[in-house]
Amino acid sequence: MIILRQENFGGIAFNQTNAHQLWLDNELFNSLKNGEKSVKVNQVYRELDVKYPEFYLISVEPQENNYPFAILSGPALADINITSRCNLNCPHCYVDSGQQGTDMTLADFNWL
Repeated sequence: MIILRQENFGGIAFNQTNAHQLWLDNELFNSLKNGEKSVKVNQVYRELDVKYPEFYLISVEPQENNYPFAILSGPALADINITSRCNLNCPHCYVDSGQQGTDMTLADFNWL
């Protein structure tokens, strides 16, 4: 399944099987959304590593963006820690981990 999320610059195509994602301009996003056939659309399929994709469209109202960079309608990445047990004490690490850390429960993992 390929998830298409519309953005103010075009949109994001995400293959939930292998976590490949592509940021697309308006023209290419609309071509994908409308099921058009073209060399560019076939290239997107190759980059996402799919042959006969099914699409799920997340439609959001694109917001006006006056910045020189993309403002997304939602997160493009989620960082999920399955454990906070670690004894490395890396100085650059942002995770509050230690030797006495805890693990995510199986019920919480399955909820994801």
